[in-house]
Parts: sequence; C-alpha cells; structure tokens
Amino acid sequence: MVQFIPGTALPTNVDEAGSGEGRGEPSFLPSRIPGPSLFEKLGDRDDITPSELAVITAALRVYDQRPKKERTVDNTVGARTDATTGNLVVELFSCPQGWEAHIANVTVDAPGSATITPTAPFASGSAWSFISVAPPTTGEPASLADALRVGMVTFAPVAAGGPIIPGQWTFNDSNARVAYGGESIFYCLHGGSVAALLNLTLQVGFRLNLYARSDVG
Repeated sequence: MVQFIPGTALPTNVDEAGSGEGRGEPSFLPSRIPGPSLFEKLGDRDDITPSELAVITAALRVYDQRPKKERTVDNTVGARTDATTGNLVVELFSCPQGWEAHIANVTVDAPGSATITPTAPFASGSAWSFISVAPPTTGEPASLADALRVGMVTFAPVAAGGPIIPGQWTFNDSNARVAYGGESIFYCLHGGSVAALLNLTLQVGFRLNLYARSDVG
C-alpha cells in the first residue's frame, strides 16, 4: 500500500509491485538561499581595481543614506488679512523632527474678490509677499509679517510694481526650498496698509514632499 508524505500527494514508498507512478524517490528541496549582495558582486569583478571599488562603494553608501521620500502633502489654508495693516502670516506646515519638507508649490489667491483676478492682479509699491522657513510661532500674529523676513526663501513681486495676488511659486527637485525638523513654512504678506488688502480673505494652497532622514537617530 502506498503511503504519502503528510499534507501532500507524494508517496513515501512504493508497494511490492513497484507502483510509484514513475516519480522516483521523493525529496524536499533546500530552502532558498539569498544571493550575494551588490557589494559582493562588485568585489568579485576582475575589471574593477581596488581604488575604483572603494569609490563605487562609497558612492553607493551615500546614495543609500539619502533621505527617502515618504509622502506628499497637499493642502489649502484660508485666512483674513489684518484690518489695519493688511498684513498676514499663515503657518502652512510644521516639519516633524527627523524629516525634511521640500516645498514643491505654493499658490495664493483672493477667491472672493471681484477686482483681484489673474487678468487683473493686485500690485502696489507698498506691499509684498514671501515664503519663510523659520521656527514655529505661537499663533499667527500679523505683526510677524516683517519679523519672519529673515527666513525668506522666495518672494513677490520679482520686479518693482509687479503682481502679488494671485501669486505662485514652483520648485523642482534640484532647487526646492527645504524645512528641516523643528521648522515651519509660512506664507507672509506685508500689506503696507493698502486699502485693497485690508480684511481681505486669502486662500493659500501648497504642495510639499516629505522625506525621512536616515541620519537622524
């Protein structure tokens, strides 16, 4: 009588008549053994000198330790400018410790205004706006609109008398401005007490990429 390996249809032996369906002696394959690492493969090559291998290995280790992109943050914040100065400070994002926040895009608009539009943007010789990277603040007091200028990473207008609202800043991987763990990203408006900016509701949309830092314990 044929006996089978438990849980399988493989016979452990054959009967006296020799009926084993031609399968031969059953056996188990060994567990899969991981292959050599990339560093081991490089070390086995005859066409790479020891000095070249050292350079390649160092470059690969630096590449492996770069911050790893984890997710994208895409959000919109609404706020109203100061009734006296027209100033505005909006904290867009606070970067957690051990992370990097790379700014990809910031867009500001006054969606409720019939006079400030993309075809008729607001411009003034007394007002300007900017994005700042600085330590977090308590609340968002409009009085900080000028104090946060020390952390400015980009601004508008780029020429005297140029448009401020609507406005947009866009960065790519090579020139993205970065907020590190413990820093915040702010949109700031210096209103210059211009009447058109007083009690004005603005909408600030932003997109940034979060990277986990591998060199932070």
